[in-house]
Amino acid sequence: FNSPKQDIKNAKQYALILAFPLLFIIRFFETLTLPFQPKRWNLRDFLWSCKWTTGFVALICMEVYWPAYSNFGIETGNPGVSGLYAGWQLLSYGFVWRPTMEGTTKKGFQRIIGTLVGGLFAWIGVMV
Repeated sequence: FNSPKQDIKNAKQYALILAFPLLFIIRFFETLTLPFQPKRWNLRDFLWSCKWTTGFVALICMEVYWPAYSNFGIETGNPGVSGLYAGWQLLSYGFVWRPTMEGTTKKGFQRIIGTLVGGLFAWIGVMV
């Protein structure tokens, strides 16, 4: 059995781990109350959310209903071994999409540069 001091330390660590998901839950319930708070309505944010959601739904539909898209893989030369990249486009879409065109373009270019630099370092790592 743990000492009381150890139990308190463990409880603090668990509280820190749970804090971030709990903030999302609180934000979710705050969002559910927005239709009943006309003073907080914002047309620009609403339209941005609609555009973001439409893109996300389009990517999910492509993943679910388009077999050639959902089975995209890169053959490695070994029979039975390939890379299947299902769902990663949703993650990158969520990170790149910004409220302004300039922000989206900037973040997209940063991801391209990061991918190229990461690929270069991976290639160097494989060669060395």
